[in-house]
Amino acid sequence: MIFYWLCAGLVWIGSASPHFVGDEPPHSAAALELAIRDLWTIDEPARETLELDRRILRLAKLRDPGFVRPLLEAHDRAPRPVRLRILECLGGIPLEQARVFLENRLERPDWQVRASALASLIEDPHRRRSRVRILVSLEDSAWQVRAAALRGLSRGGFYPPQIIPALIDSLEREQGRLEAEALLILQSLTGHGDFGPEPQVWRDWFAGLADRATPRSGRYRRPTYYGVRIDSKRPVFIIDTSGSMAETASLTLPTGRTWGPALAPFLNFDGPVTRIGRARLELAQALVDLESDDFFGIVFFSSSATAWRNELVPARPQPRGEALERVLTLGGRGSTNLHDALRVALEVSFGENQRPGTEGPDTIFLLTDGVPTSGDPRSEEAIRSWFRRENRVRQMQVHTFGIGEHARRLLEGLAADSGGTYSDLSR
Repeated sequence: MIFYWLCAGLVWIGSASPHFVGDEPPHSAAALELAIRDLWTIDEPARETLELDRRILRLAKLRDPGFVRPLLEAHDRAPRPVRLRILECLGGIPLEQARVFLENRLERPDWQVRASALASLIEDPHRRRSRVRILVSLEDSAWQVRAAALRGLSRGGFYPPQIIPALIDSLEREQGRLEAEALLILQSLTGHGDFGPEPQVWRDWFAGLADRATPRSGRYRRPTYYGVRIDSKRPVFIIDTSGSMAETASLTLPTGRTWGPALAPFLNFDGPVTRIGRARLELAQALVDLESDDFFGIVFFSSSATAWRNELVPARPQPRGEALERVLTLGGRGSTNLHDALRVALEVSFGENQRPGTEGPDTIFLLTDGVPTSGDPRSEEAIRSWFRRENRVRQMQVHTFGIGEHARRLLEGLAADSGGTYSDLSR
């Protein structure tokens, strides 16, 4: 709450002419500096106190661009969580000094600072002023920063010839999800949906060599999960195992589909197909279809949430076989704790094989058939707000799938906020 009012006040100030309201003294900017200091010198519960909220509200009445100065000066002295919040606040201030400050933070060694600064820059309706810095960020060592750059370019406002060469280079560098995102932007900008991910085809087309720009197929084949293509090479699957998942599924098994021998145990339904039975089959099929250089994670949740492994595991025969054995035992019991499910998924790491810029998974596939009935927070609005803030730097893409009377607005919101998709499996 404290950061909400701080950001709201700064946005108001940045877009208004300087003057003072009521009896507020002109030196109240100094009071802001004291309030900012309080944000990291007092304990966490106190940050949410009504008195501190009131202080920010009073300061927000100033409408003075000078009000931003203490915030900028405090950034480098603050702990990382507060630095990230300050960068988040600056995203809504239409002032040149805020834009320059954010651009300078793109050169910092801390990738989280770079990702947060870039996320704020792309929120600016006039982000084309930062075009060069956004394009340079496509080559950042951290995939989260590169993901934020692609997200910014996908929002439009740029002259296509200025960004197409950089997107083609990105297409050649990236794999998995970011490769798919670069391809989608290129297809959208050019109208060439028939061109695949081959960089040379795009270079020939951009150079005007239309006769050489022949679409080629066969390289971009990926497994699917409930019909949604798994572009990521580091996905985490979140599976609802609450009591309602034991109900009979209204979904029928796909026809005309070949199921491999590894899936035979998942096809032995004793009676009607249940939601959890169908979920087991879909997850097992996705795991079987992953490529040998892919990694994956699984989170099961009902009243609480548990990761199958705390680290992503390679999609090789032994770990994949162990995962299939665990998936086969899934049943339905307990309540629905969506908050903990998302929290545990965010905590999954890349393990001992971690490489620079590959910190953990980059995509979540979330399946649920209910509304939040346990956990803290439980409110759909609060869960969405919490995840949006947590994910601002992590840049995870979330694909959501709802069965039955599920939390539709929450699932739609999680997908929309992260650039993912929402699927209503009840239809």
